Amino acid sequence: MITNANVMTTDYAKEARQSMLKSYRPKAHQSVMIAPGMPAAGVWNEDVSGSDLRSVKAYLRGAYSFRTIWWNVFSAVHQRVSKSGSLESAMYDFHRLHHALTFFKLRKQNEFYSLHNEIKGDGATKAGAAYVFETFKRM
Repeated sequence: MITNANVMTTDYAKEARQSMLKSYRPKAHQSVMIAPGMPAAGVWNEDVSGSDLRSVKAYLRGAYSFRTIWWNVFSAVHQRVSKSGSLESAMYDFHRLHHALTFFKLRKQNEFYSLHNEIKGDGATKAGAAYVFETFKRM
């Protein structure tokens, strides 16, 4: 009961919360399937770091990829070159360079495979002329 004495300290939302909680009925759990016979429960929250060569666990085991070596070299150079650089800026620069080099490599691979397919299809002379023409057209 609300009176003049308790009007300022009354939690008006408490009654609404209590009635909402009383009316709440949890829904029956539905199993979400990724594919027929494959429930999503076994996929989400799965710890795959033990089998991932890029993970810290793999690095501590001694089985790591070249990405950790690349990071160690890059961070050492970054510390020498940029004395005021923070770890955050080093990580940002590392990933920016890593992505640029990755996309450069993918573009060159794409060019190589398209030239390779043209040579297989049209012959070396015609494909070479088309490649030179495309290269000069981009300049």
